[in-house]
Amino acid sequence: MIQKTLLAFIAGTVLAAWLPHLLSAYWLIGMVPLALLIIRVSLPVSGLLLGFVWCSVVGHQMMADRWPVESAGQSHVVEGEVVGLPVWVGDSLRFDFRTTSTPDVFPEHVRVYWYRAGHYIYPGQQWKLHLRLNPPLGRLNFSGFDYEHYLFEQGIGATARVVDRNLSGSELQLAGRRGFRAWFDQQRLRLAENIQARTVDLEVAAVKRALLVGDRSGLDDETRAMMQQTGTAHLLAISGLHIGMVASFGGVLSGALWWFLSCLGIRMSRRSLMLRVGWLCAFFYAGLAGFSVPTQRALIMLAVAVLALSWRRRVLPFDGLLVAAALVVLISPMAVLSLGFWLSFLAVAYLIWGFSWRIGKRHKWRGAKSLLWAQWLVSVGLLPLSLTQFGHWSPASFLANGMAIPWVSALVLPSLLISTLAEELGVGLALLSQFSDAVLAFLLWGLGWIQAHVAVSFIGRNINPILLSGALLGAVWLLAPHGWPARWLGALLLLPLMIEPKMGGRNQDLRIEVLDVGAGSSVLVSVGDYRLLYDVGPGREEDYAPAAELISRWPTHAKDPRPLKLIDDLVLSHPNRNHLGGSLALSDKIWVDRLRPSPWVEDVKRWRSGELIPCRRGQHWSVGQWRFELLHPGLFLPDLGGNSSCVLRIFDEHHSILLTGGLDRHGEHHLTLMYPELKADVLMLANGGHHEGASGRWLDALQPSWALISASGMDRNKRRNQEVLDRLQERRIKFFNTATCGALELTFASNVKDVQIKTAVAERPRFWRDGSDC
Repeated sequence: MIQKTLLAFIAGTVLAAWLPHLLSAYWLIGMVPLALLIIRVSLPVSGLLLGFVWCSVVGHQMMADRWPVESAGQSHVVEGEVVGLPVWVGDSLRFDFRTTSTPDVFPEHVRVYWYRAGHYIYPGQQWKLHLRLNPPLGRLNFSGFDYEHYLFEQGIGATARVVDRNLSGSELQLAGRRGFRAWFDQQRLRLAENIQARTVDLEVAAVKRALLVGDRSGLDDETRAMMQQTGTAHLLAISGLHIGMVASFGGVLSGALWWFLSCLGIRMSRRSLMLRVGWLCAFFYAGLAGFSVPTQRALIMLAVAVLALSWRRRVLPFDGLLVAAALVVLISPMAVLSLGFWLSFLAVAYLIWGFSWRIGKRHKWRGAKSLLWAQWLVSVGLLPLSLTQFGHWSPASFLANGMAIPWVSALVLPSLLISTLAEELGVGLALLSQFSDAVLAFLLWGLGWIQAHVAVSFIGRNINPILLSGALLGAVWLLAPHGWPARWLGALLLLPLMIEPKMGGRNQDLRIEVLDVGAGSSVLVSVGDYRLLYDVGPGREEDYAPAAELISRWPTHAKDPRPLKLIDDLVLSHPNRNHLGGSLALSDKIWVDRLRPSPWVEDVKRWRSGELIPCRRGQHWSVGQWRFELLHPGLFLPDLGGNSSCVLRIFDEHHSILLTGGLDRHGEHHLTLMYPELKADVLMLANGGHHEGASGRWLDALQPSWALISASGMDRNKRRNQEVLDRLQERRIKFFNTATCGALELTFASNVKDVQIKTAVAERPRFWRDGSDC
């Protein structure tokens, strides 16, 4: 009954966390006495209600702690303490800030970016900072990373940037604080910096930091991609493998200590000493890893085992796992929103499921067989989540993990832990440190070889909850013990995940996806297998662009001799960083058959393309019944900035779509003079609805039914101008805005007037998002 109650409590928490709306306080108050009344009738039902209420209450508190949207961009002097490890992001230092200002008007946790910080920032420092605060919002697309989801799960109530020091008077209040978490974080930072300073190879140093203190900020994109494509990224997440090894190491040392104490005449239980010292060592190591969810799970399960052995009680593995999950959820209910929570607990659950049935045949599953079977359990069991969250599956993962897991367990981790401990104690073990670097370098070389020589198949798709639930059930069924009825049915439930989706095939419907790239625009147009990309959105000099992340999830074929991603036509409307800033990050990820840049776009040679065709008025081509035509710029038009944009019209006999780049009212007027009969059912507003565009004359001439706006949720450049929105409403033009709705997808059926519109907010509803207008 206790097991069912714990499971019901966890299920209630998960249900509340994943609902699109939180229940009101009146409902929650009424559910508490109801849960208490039915304890005698049904303990699991009571646990389900209490878990639901607990998570909902925490959800309401977190929503109340968020910085309001109407106060976005306001500047305030905020006092607080640096928590966690600071991380450099380009020229900005990012760190979490726990506010201590009085009165308590700011969110408790703020994520701060300090551009070119002139101070050494470390955990525990007390600062008074002048911050420009913004609500914790982020871009939202139909797939890919959900930044707002991540911030909410982390408990971040606002993001902020430090205002220029000359204007702010930001000052250091206290150099360092010796609190419980602050001390652990300071030791993590010190160890990470020492590793970086003592290790010659930067790639090896970054992996050592990840393995020892859970700091993955030093990993470069190539190493991350290699470990993801080989399915070994989990090795960098400090979890049960690392915790168990440290606990065992502590137990062995305590055994030697017991012998020494016995020689001194001090009597105590050797068993009790080994268990307690081993757990304390594991606790200390978990603190150095930042007490992440996997380390919390491992610590709690280890504590249950220690207590059971100390009291000479037998505890089933599933019971320990349930207790760990329930305590993690009790401490932090929103942990169920984290992918790490599910990967950690499901991996252990599959291992227990796979090995607990074979207790009587344990002698047959030792050594290499046991390792291979464990790898098979985890690989198949976590396959549905890997496809859903990472968008790819690698057949090389079984081979890579079969090599990497024993190598890390037997050589990398022990040598790294012992050499680090020796350095901390002042005992120089240079040979052991060099050995640790060498075995880790060999591991990275081996993973790189597997990545280069074993074909990696990517599957980019959105998997609905029903298909995901069926796949998880199929994994459990497939991994059941011998004698389980019809185990092959599990493979049938997994099979739909392995079918690589096509981009449309013979279907001649036109699909237009306005990607949510923040302050900028990028539009993907597809008809069957044909793809056109209009602009690539903004980006940073550090080779990052939102569009690149999304395009990396498209289906690919490893045997294609060209680069993996394929675009038939790429139109670069005009040289503006909000439209072309992502070129650096995207140009090495795609192959373009026909590049159609604005004549004034420079450095087009970076794009790998089959044909270069500068866009000019009159160019046209067809895909099925759909016609693509460039209306602007003219042959002799000079560089007029946004008014020289490549304007693209897509139409058939029933529909017309107009993509306008960066035109303002002058460019719009010129276009109406050149095409007096021009009409458009759907109009993409230039520059995110800037006040200089979308004039009344332009809207009256085109007579659109729909307007699409691509803008940032916190834009300070007069985009989504209220006068523009008023003009749209006066003419009863329906509009959708990526700032509030996320990515937009419009599907135009061939030979039918209808249009189907989807928004990312509606497709990915969460209670912390307001999708009422979408």
